[in-house]
Amino acid sequence: MARGIEESHQRAEALRALASSLAKAEQWEQAEGVARSIEESDPRALALRALASSLAEAEQWEQAEGVARGIEESHQRAEALRALADTLLAAHEYKRLVSLLHASWLQVETRNDALRLFSLALVLLSIQPEIGMAFYHGFQWVDTFLSGE
Repeated sequence: MARGIEESHQRAEALRALASSLAKAEQWEQAEGVARSIEESDPRALALRALASSLAEAEQWEQAEGVARGIEESHQRAEALRALADTLLAAHEYKRLVSLLHASWLQVETRNDALRLFSLALVLLSIQPEIGMAFYHGFQWVDTFLSGE
């Protein structure tokens, strides 16, 4: 029925609501399929962020990370990864948190992407404040490298 709605914004909102309902019912694959079928990028990203959050709350860590990484817009992807990092921190999944941070930083291609992911590192600093200066120097090196200096 949702796909039959002619107006694209209303169709996108209906599909987003359907994806949300499927996620609440733990029908993860169907929810992801519906979310990815949304044609408009903003509602699609919001649906995928919500799905990643639901997966994280259910401790489906790998699936949550995969969905979050699959978000096309870098800002929305960074927000989804930050939410996942917060959930990992709350669940005391520190090894997974470090792995998430490491993998995220390895995929950075632009200075803006690095800045968007900066908040992920702040999560790590909340559990290991003594690495703050090392992180600062590392980020300074990355910033210099990405700016081409």
